[in-house]
Amino acid sequence: MKIVFIILITLQTLIALTLEAPTFTPVVLKKHLYPLCGGKNITPEILVYNIPSKSKSLALTIFDPDAPRVQGWWHWAIFNLPINNKIKEGITADRLLQLKNDYGNFGYGGPCPPKGKPHHYIITLYALKEKVNFPKETPILKALDIIKPLILEKTKIIGIYQR
Repeated sequence: MKIVFIILITLQTLIALTLEAPTFTPVVLKKHLYPLCGGKNITPEILVYNIPSKSKSLALTIFDPDAPRVQGWWHWAIFNLPINNKIKEGITADRLLQLKNDYGNFGYGGPCPPKGKPHHYIITLYALKEKVNFPKETPILKALDIIKPLILEKTKIIGIYQR
């Protein structure tokens, strides 16, 4: 019985939703940094594997829990991404739903932590059973609450950057 159980866990891991960000994890490259930190504020390329067949859209967030604020720092929240195995580097995605990041801009805002300890940038990808429709002024935490019943699967990876 133990052998069958181990095989099932391994098989489930192999077919689970996964993502990669080759230029953002494990270490964030300079081009992805916010301009105040010398970067170009270019969105990272995201590679997606094993998207559930019932998915109608993808959503993605980047969050820094190490920011010197109680609620951390939201760098990006984008919704209604097409079902695709690649989110291109440098997308502007004007036609997609992007919420306001903690820099106060709609769209991507790259890492730019204060000097000191390394910060962790959690990229979370959500496979959703339908597209979403809420105003772009919706706060990110509220949007994440709205999509909870639509989530088929989610996965995370972490990038690190220190100034």
